[in-house]
Amino acid sequence: MNHYDKIQYDISLGRAYDLYRLDWCKERGYDIKDYDDEHGFNGESFVCKAEFETNEFFDKEYIKYLFDKENFKIYLMLLDKIGIKG
Repeated sequence: MNHYDKIQYDISLGRAYDLYRLDWCKERGYDIKDYDDEHGFNGESFVCKAEFETNEFFDKEYIKYLFDKENFKIYLMLLDKIGIKG
């Protein structure tokens, strides 16, 4: 993956992680603004970005749910470049 693709990957990962956290909160009735870095939501928390990258980020159906069509297209192109077929 070249430097440009790495930047695009990092942007795509960041966007997906932000949307994941919002989705996680919405599913549980939490407001992201109420999140406490030390205690989460009464001891409950979404996964960290590193764990998200190794798990949820490679779940194409979930990312398709989170992303709009253009961002999903970029995501699939990036996965293809790192050898993961869409």
